[in-house]
Amino acid sequence: MTAARPRAAERITSPQAPPSTGPPQLSPHRLAFLSDGVFAIAMTLLVLAIEVPSSGIVGAPDVPRLLFELWPKFLSYVVSFIVLGVYWEGHHGQFHFIQRADPILIWLNMLFLMLIAAVPFSAALLARYGIQRTVVLFYGAHLVAVGAAQLVMWTYATRAGRLVRAELAPEAVRRETWRVLTTPSIYLIAMLLSLVSTILSIVLFVTAPLFYIAPSLVRGWTRANTVER
Repeated sequence: MTAARPRAAERITSPQAPPSTGPPQLSPHRLAFLSDGVFAIAMTLLVLAIEVPSSGIVGAPDVPRLLFELWPKFLSYVVSFIVLGVYWEGHHGQFHFIQRADPILIWLNMLFLMLIAAVPFSAALLARYGIQRTVVLFYGAHLVAVGAAQLVMWTYATRAGRLVRAELAPEAVRRETWRVLTTPSIYLIAMLLSLVSTILSIVLFVTAPLFYIAPSLVRGWTRANTVER
């Protein structure tokens, strides 16, 4: 009994680490969860721009015509939904490598999410006034700004390995950087194309996600076949 008392006293009087006075560190997983929520809400809000036709219906034969008249809204919905999907996949891929978060990254991510949350507005504007050059330029500028915000966030996180995993190879960083640049670069070309023809510009908006989705699907298919073998 007497031998145990000194050890207890040691435990009581042993020095403790001083409490931290710095700001609490935010896990990048919290940023990813917040981002997933914003993406989910923005993608859901897109469909609200498509209103069920109610006025002018005389009979059943009028329904196909009224539905056909909604095609600009359906087109804007599909394109914008896929665009958000592309940016979400890119954001998810980046945060797979980001393992730390600091205040600058937090607010860069907030800027990115602010632009994402506004996509339903730009999509509704395009659905209603899609032929007007000003609207096409606004829609394209919005998507370019989203891509630029994502690029700035990735560049900041990877500069000198600041916030990413130590094993992340420089080649992987460069590959992701080029991937992030691809989509907004195409949207920038679409904006410039609207100065010649808004129809051609909208066609490029429609096809632009394919430049990202197709290689991604090919990589996934190749990886799946490699694992099976």
